[in-house]
Amino acid sequence: MRSAFQFSLPLPPLPVSYAPDDFLIGAAHVEAVQLAESLDVLPGAGLFVVGTAGSGKSHFLRWLSGRHSVPVLNASSLESLADESIPPLLLVDDTAAETTGTALFHTLNRAAAARAKVVLTSRMPLSGWTAALPDLVSRLKALTTVMLGAPDDATLAALYVKGFSERQMAITPRFIHYLCRHGERSFSAAQRLVTALDDYAYREQKPLTVPLARQFFRETAL
Repeated sequence: MRSAFQFSLPLPPLPVSYAPDDFLIGAAHVEAVQLAESLDVLPGAGLFVVGTAGSGKSHFLRWLSGRHSVPVLNASSLESLADESIPPLLLVDDTAAETTGTALFHTLNRAAAARAKVVLTSRMPLSGWTAALPDLVSRLKALTTVMLGAPDDATLAALYVKGFSERQMAITPRFIHYLCRHGERSFSAAQRLVTALDDYAYREQKPLTVPLARQFFRETAL
């Protein structure tokens, strides 16, 4: 494992990874995972997964994508699906009544005709889809709604340990505990914080410690 003193230049920033292997199942995701693993016998047409930004919705869909070898579609691209066949499991990320309602309604009709299961994600619970077509709301009510919460401490700690270990950075339990208390509680924010702290440690030529993290939080908006 390398020390922060070994190189004078930081590693290139790593993009937020949505790889299936990077989806760490925590307490906030247990219900969604359990329901997803029983989709074939689940009553209704599938799942409507709701969570705030950074709660792991996109990670969850890509985990499902890896398990079932089907693509993840962004809701904004549903219109381009018109001339393509519906897969047996339809995964659609980032649905919203205002921007994707009509295309989503037609896609769900096609999925129902094909007897396909669907898993949709949204930042907005069904109660907030007041601008949606009544028929679309009816289709969404046929799905099982599951809420994703923020990552718990154990999941956040695992995210940090995984991220720093992949960068071969030496860390301590006390350092990880500090990040869990002071970092933003989301999957994407945890990955960004790992990259930012790695870069900061290189620039300061210091190891990753609680004092360094405290200094980092004072000097940045993270």
